[in-house]
Amino acid sequence: MLVPLVASGVLARADGGPLPEAGPSVPAAPASHPPRPSSLLPAVAAPLTATPRATTAGAVAAPMAPQEVRATVAASRSAGAGSAPRPGRPSSRATRAAAPSGYQGRWGVVEADFPGSVSSLDGLEASLGRRADYVMWYVHWGGPYGAFDRTGLDKAEANGSTPVITWMSDDPWGSTVYTDAAIAAGTYDGYIRSWAAGLAAYGRPVLLRFDHEMNCTWYDWVPGVHGNTPAGFVAAWRHVYAVFAAAGATNVTFVWSPNIDFHGASASLPSLYPGDPYVGMVGVDGYNWGPSGYHTWQTAAQVFGPTLAELPAITSKPQLIAEVGSTSVGGDKAAWIT
Repeated sequence: MLVPLVASGVLARADGGPLPEAGPSVPAAPASHPPRPSSLLPAVAAPLTATPRATTAGAVAAPMAPQEVRATVAASRSAGAGSAPRPGRPSSRATRAAAPSGYQGRWGVVEADFPGSVSSLDGLEASLGRRADYVMWYVHWGGPYGAFDRTGLDKAEANGSTPVITWMSDDPWGSTVYTDAAIAAGTYDGYIRSWAAGLAAYGRPVLLRFDHEMNCTWYDWVPGVHGNTPAGFVAAWRHVYAVFAAAGATNVTFVWSPNIDFHGASASLPSLYPGDPYVGMVGVDGYNWGPSGYHTWQTAAQVFGPTLAELPAITSKPQLIAEVGSTSVGGDKAAWIT
């Protein structure tokens, strides 16, 4: 899910345990989805300037400071065991500075000015007294910024962070219509291979969230849009995975990242799951909307609990909360996080 304005975000391990390690700034793309509640807390960063951008909201489990942060968060529920399918699951590699107090698990961040700038990232990390384990950003296939570019990878690596790329088969600028069937048929293999080769050449751990929230209704790749079906999504995913495997991109972990299950979803989660051989981790996106429209204030357990309870019947892959946010209307946003 996306929100129009984002200043910063985090990825964090929910239980404090270890999580597999996993170009110029992009101007705002036209939004085709409902606005989301901003994140979440009197939080952890120096003041940041929010700029319009297609990205998401979230929170941080860490010592709090007076400033408010809008964020993207991923929090692992289980580290999982054993080797990942190819492309492989990254292993832990960097030594991190411990937070002075509070949350001690792995965490990450999305910054609106990254990868064009690291100034907001530096400010957030300085306020926390530790480096981000993960840095995430968003890439649309179509439009002027979809080509493979090592800028973000190299800046994340220089920061001691694992890159997390949300990779979206759409074109918000409108010149190209991608379909799951065309992807599965190999129509865009040249483009996919360019990314697979580039990430393989990078050689270090990368988490790739391909076509997230596939059970929603507001993206080009979801069932019911452009003739897409659940079977078509699965076929497209498996094809992209096969291209990466053929390129030797064993450093890339594919993260299957649905939205929380909800009334009116485009399809059921089981029908959209590509299968364990094609997935390294499972992420879940969810938001507390508060008393808006047909929504009510929900605890984090109410937001995520039903979907997390559903996942074991689908897969035993490691789970993480990939996006999370809460409104401040109708309750205590800071308490919601802590």
